[in-house]
Amino acid sequence: MCNDCFNKDYFKWEIDLETGFRKLSYQTDFVKEIDQFKNWSGEFRVCAKCRKSLPKNTYFFMGGGENNYHYYCKECEGSKYSWGRKVQKEFNNNGLHYCNMCDRVLPLNVIYFNPSSGRCNKTGFCSGCRECNASKNNNDNFDLHNINNHKEFFNIKEGYKVCTSCLIEYPDTGFYFFNKSDRENGMVTCKKCKGKDFGIFQMNLVLKDELPDGFKYCNGCKKLITEEQYNKEYMCEDCAREKRHIWNQTPQAKIRLGKSRHKRISQKKQTVNDLTKEEWVDTLIYFNYKCAYCGMSEEEHREKFNEFLHQDHIIPLSNSGGYTKNNIIPACRSCNTSKNAKTLEEFIIYKGIHKEIYDNIINFININTNDNNIQEVI
Repeated sequence: MCNDCFNKDYFKWEIDLETGFRKLSYQTDFVKEIDQFKNWSGEFRVCAKCRKSLPKNTYFFMGGGENNYHYYCKECEGSKYSWGRKVQKEFNNNGLHYCNMCDRVLPLNVIYFNPSSGRCNKTGFCSGCRECNASKNNNDNFDLHNINNHKEFFNIKEGYKVCTSCLIEYPDTGFYFFNKSDRENGMVTCKKCKGKDFGIFQMNLVLKDELPDGFKYCNGCKKLITEEQYNKEYMCEDCAREKRHIWNQTPQAKIRLGKSRHKRISQKKQTVNDLTKEEWVDTLIYFNYKCAYCGMSEEEHREKFNEFLHQDHIIPLSNSGGYTKNNIIPACRSCNTSKNAKTLEEFIIYKGIHKEIYDNIINFININTNDNNIQEVI
């Protein structure tokens, strides 16, 4: 590609104020050639066939004949010619090219024209501009999806890559771009244009050498947290709770939760339901107003979740566990949610709870039941 095609008047690098990286901007408004002849003040020539008086130039007449112009205008010479089809040699020598589809003279470079290896095109570019070719796919912008294949032409920095959507030049790392093994340059659209925050899935991978032992970054708030606080949703509990809250407001989630709620109410009506307020207070006193599983106090629970401790069924409601004094114990929201339909022993193993806690719950059951075989059911 010749250096004459590089014209700084048509595209330039600017600093993006939001990110601080360079952003490519290029000229997109070009006047159609025919509009330049509306107020033509030069010499006119009458077509010998249609008798129209037209500006005497190569836009309306082919070269040759009297005064180096044909007697007939381009339109009258047949389907091979039409107004606007110009002799390209002079344009090409000046680093320009006439698009015979949109009737504009554009810079002859990879921004405005697709490269072509066709034997009929001596310039190395297609005759129609990128915008005209892209308009067939309902795209109104010049297509720059191959911009990273012309790094020298655009002066793209070493180790950087330009997002083909926002045209901002970012470091070519997993923090800004998703990797894709079947492309030479990986993904050419940055994570932000894909609708993701920078590094949302790969922050711990990109910065793994800088992470202290036992710590990870929350993909929600980007805070450094311990691995114990890092849940299966790759974020801290606060961010996960907010994400679940947003999901629960969606129509599909409301339908699912509604079905689950109706099923639970139906199961509850079929079991014993005789727990009184006084018995619940006695249960709270027995467990010292703390979660029976993790020991979170009711005061801490109200501060964190803005609600009282939950009433958890030791024998799950789905297994015909009743709403009775010997089957209801206090639990925090996290323990109650994660226990779900698990039995006590299944949850003890799942949660990794100490044997002393398990023995304390069994002792509570034995005190408040006349059924000596309750442990076998559990």
